[in-house]
Amino acid sequence: MQVKHKKDISELPPVILLDGGVVSLSVARSLGAKGIPVYSLNIPQNFGRYSKYSTRIQFTGESIEEWAHWLTNDAIEQMRGAVIFPCSDYTIELVARYRTQLENHYILPEINDSLMLAMLDKAETYKIADKIGISAPKTWCVNSLEEIEGIMSSLPYPCALKPRFS
Repeated sequence: MQVKHKKDISELPPVILLDGGVVSLSVARSLGAKGIPVYSLNIPQNFGRYSKYSTRIQFTGESIEEWAHWLTNDAIEQMRGAVIFPCSDYTIELVARYRTQLENHYILPEINDSLMLAMLDKAETYKIADKIGISAPKTWCVNSLEEIEGIMSSLPYPCALKPRFS
């Protein structure tokens, strides 16, 4: 019987944490404590940048297109072969939409991109749940104040108003 040995931690690629608030801080601490090199974008919404285990990377983009351009141009030489770890809806969308360009340079999470994009859209999530028989609260998709006023009398209370995209 052949025994598989654990991979030496020094052989593991670094991880780039994209976005993520407190999620990125938790991930930075968990991975960094195990000796995995962690890089966090130095942007306000990436709390992982405050971890003692994380190295800050300067980045100033705001749109998904700017993030993709930076990752596939400016960051390549320094970060080639790193694991991209999306820590927010925004960066999950980035990976899903730009997988083809990113996978040539980075290790990406193995996910079904179209399903991930559908899960970011609450209306699509409820449609998928209904289609496969998972019970979910009744939902109405509205796009204007007039549409809300038109359904108010039929809404059960208590109820919640949520955005379709977070």
